[in-house]
Amino acid sequence: MKTLLLMRHAKSSWKFPELDDFQRPLNGRGKRNAPTMGQRIKATNYSIGCIMSSPAVRAFTTASTIAQAIGFDQNKIIKEPSLYMGSSSAFLSCIQQFPENTEVGMLFGHNPAITSFTNQLTNHHVDNVPTCGVACIGWDIKLWSEANRHQGKLLWLDFPKNEKGPLKGPFLSTI
Repeated sequence: MKTLLLMRHAKSSWKFPELDDFQRPLNGRGKRNAPTMGQRIKATNYSIGCIMSSPAVRAFTTASTIAQAIGFDQNKIIKEPSLYMGSSSAFLSCIQQFPENTEVGMLFGHNPAITSFTNQLTNHHVDNVPTCGVACIGWDIKLWSEANRHQGKLLWLDFPKNEKGPLKGPFLSTI
């Protein structure tokens, strides 16, 4: 089985109107939520083999914070320009390029693409993946190149305001 953690960047700041969208940093809540979500991901005991992130400041900062929390070398995060305002085809292409010896990979990006892509991969309807939220998707495949839309299974969804732990099964329909 191949597993994807598809994560939306943490809450960003609008405090600096002179910055373009690409340069927006995390706000205080984002800076607090990212380490918390990193600890939750670490608690899953997944051995994450590859992380790709949008190069936008808020996404890459989130990816770096999560990487630090889970013990992943931050220097090995792949900045992938197609994940910034990317299409679902660009996201799928990134997944299909994960090294085949990677059992668990992570992508960091932006909404609405993260929510839309989650729904396309799984045929499951999630209204919104919140900021710093993560959708865990699994495929019964041997090669990442076999990953495709409508064939994944949404295993769980978690986000900072969820205090009960990852949402699974029928509870997902409440999001």
